[in-house]
Parts: sequence; structure tokens; C-alpha cells
Amino acid sequence: MKFGVNKLTCKLLFVISALCLTSCASVTSSHVKSFTINQEQSANVGASMIAAEDITYEKHWVGVMFSPTGYQTIATEDSFKEELIYTGRSDNIINVSYREYKQNFARPAFYQELHYDLGKSNIIVFRNYRIKVLDANNEQITFKVLAN
Repeated sequence: MKFGVNKLTCKLLFVISALCLTSCASVTSSHVKSFTINQEQSANVGASMIAAEDITYEKHWVGVMFSPTGYQTIATEDSFKEELIYTGRSDNIINVSYREYKQNFARPAFYQELHYDLGKSNIIVFRNYRIKVLDANNEQITFKVLAN
């Protein structure tokens, strides 16, 4: 009888620990910007001029049958990334694409084509970004981020 109680106790402890591991998650955050204010930078056509991300990852126990380590890292719903991509120049007009990502996936509704006339000003503004264009051609753009 004593053996049966110990066996039952071990099973209960195993189930409780398994439930705890599956429900417990560790959280890490990443806040990264690809630029420094007032620092000269350049980007080729098709490359990201500016990228800023605020991503929170949760590490969940999924079991060794589903992952070599038993854990899976998932970006949370509030994870966010945005970027401005230089897409070239035509006469005095520079073209920039804006993209937003949520949970590392591009959001089609948050994709926007922007056009700026350098003949009127070499300062371009989008949302909180204020950028001074130093040089732009059909190969690359050189700029400074003045504010974000």
C-alpha cells in the first residue's frame, strides 16, 4: 500500500510540475534603433534608412517533442518594428517606403509610399522622424536623422 501512495504522489508531482512549466514564461525585451541622432549615414536603394523596433519575446515551454531545447520563443502581440526604405530619386523627388511590422510580420495596411521634393527643402519629415538629406541619387542616399 505504501508503494501505491508513493507512485500516486510521484505522478501528481509530475503533473503539477509539467503544468507549471507549460504555464510559466520568461520575458525579454529588445529596444533597437539603427541610427544615431546627428550622425551621417547612408543607405543604398532598397535598403533600410531607418529601423526602430520594440520587441518583447516570451519563452514558453512546449516540450522536447516540439523543440530541441523544449522551449519556443514567440514575439508578443505588442511587438512592433518600423522602417523607412530608400527607393530612389527621380529629378528632385526622392522616394521612400514606410513599413510597419507586428510580431515580425509585415502589415500590408501599414505600408506607405512617400515622395519628397528636394527642390523645396532638404529636410523630410515623417511621423516623429526629421531627416536632413545630404545627398541622394539612384544608387544611395546620405542623410542625418535630426529627431525622432
